[in-house]
Amino acid sequence: MNQQYDDSPRPGALVWSLLVLAAGVVVLLAAAGVTLDLGLTAIVVVAGLGGLLLLTAVLSGIRARRRSTR
Repeated sequence: MNQQYDDSPRPGALVWSLLVLAAGVVVLLAAAGVTLDLGLTAIVVVAGLGGLLLLTAVLSGIRARRRSTR
């Protein structure tokens, strides 16, 4: 049984790392004295990460379809 394993980054790991990065940026901006609307910031971050999850799902489906047709 010779299987090929996909060693590309998993979408969940990418989303979590970007979420931690966004939280770090918010903390740094708050420490620098920048005033943020936290509700709007949370909405933008969650929407962006949701869009990223959708994009990675579509790309994963395209890659899987290409592999199955070979």
